[in-house]
Amino acid sequence: MWRLGFVQLCDAAPLIMAAELGYFREQGLLIELSREMGWATLLDKIVQGELVAAHALGPLPLAASIGLGSFATVCQGLMVLNTHGNAITLSRRLVDEGVQTPEQFADHVRQNRWERRFVMGSVSPFSTHHYLLHRWLLQLGLTPGKDVDVVTLPPRQFLRHLEAETVIGACVGEPWNSMAVNLGLGVMMALSQEIEPNHPEKVLMARREVIDAHPEEIEALLVALIRAAHWCDQPENADQLAQTLSRRSYLDLPAHVIKASLRGTFSRGLEGLTVPGPMMSFSGPRVQEMTMPKARWLQRCLVQSGQMDADRQLSDEQLRSIYSPALFKKAQVRAEREDREIG
Repeated sequence: MWRLGFVQLCDAAPLIMAAELGYFREQGLLIELSREMGWATLLDKIVQGELVAAHALGPLPLAASIGLGSFATVCQGLMVLNTHGNAITLSRRLVDEGVQTPEQFADHVRQNRWERRFVMGSVSPFSTHHYLLHRWLLQLGLTPGKDVDVVTLPPRQFLRHLEAETVIGACVGEPWNSMAVNLGLGVMMALSQEIEPNHPEKVLMARREVIDAHPEEIEALLVALIRAAHWCDQPENADQLAQTLSRRSYLDLPAHVIKASLRGTFSRGLEGLTVPGPMMSFSGPRVQEMTMPKARWLQRCLVQSGQMDADRQLSDEQLRSIYSPALFKKAQVRAEREDREIG
């Protein structure tokens, strides 16, 4: 039995539905899903061998491989699980104080930073969220660490901290932004696709030694996930997907909020401002294959948010050893063949 880790987010859907729809079993795999508190715990369990693979932050295989945040453990990002899916959500209290736009937020911080501390959350230093938040603040003329402090905040703790006003906002994944809007605690000030269109988000992560020891099983795992991701993207499956994800063992959140996040369209918490469609995409070669431009972008996330020294950047050859598309391409051919046989 293999244990696969995930965090309470909508973009864990391919792993969850591959289990629920029997796709793992059809590939001859015995899989147990393990819900983790946050990304630090998930990384520790990957490194220690308690998890065979996991739904992981895009930059995490690189961070683990070069020893950022843990002992250096060579890992790979085998496929992209989704694009987009994050947002920057600010406290409703700021709206009550007159903040309606990002520019007004920046002005508010500049006018009040000597009288109060502005703290925002990011789910991990080794995440696209950290980079996206830093980029958004810098575009507004605000300096992270000076004008706005950025702290690490596991996704499931976001609502509690927003309500307690220990943070004024955060960059987190769905459905936590939607939940903040639904509960009247926050407003979505920016979507990740607005900041960085078509950015890769989560990946399937595993240690290199596991991949080398079990290439056939890892390929079978990828086949199941490719098929499940395609299923997740079909509009006619939205109700079943949302109901499944809402279960206590998975996201443990209302199905209607999850469905709105997956399919759109819904209010961002400000009058006249909506999410125009699905918050994320799961399937298709342009989404799932880990290409070199995507790998370079994930490395840039770590460099430009200050987590990785520029002089430690890896070459394309070194990056390809961490974000290798080889097994995915084999699995993709096999998944397409199996779909034709079934259809």
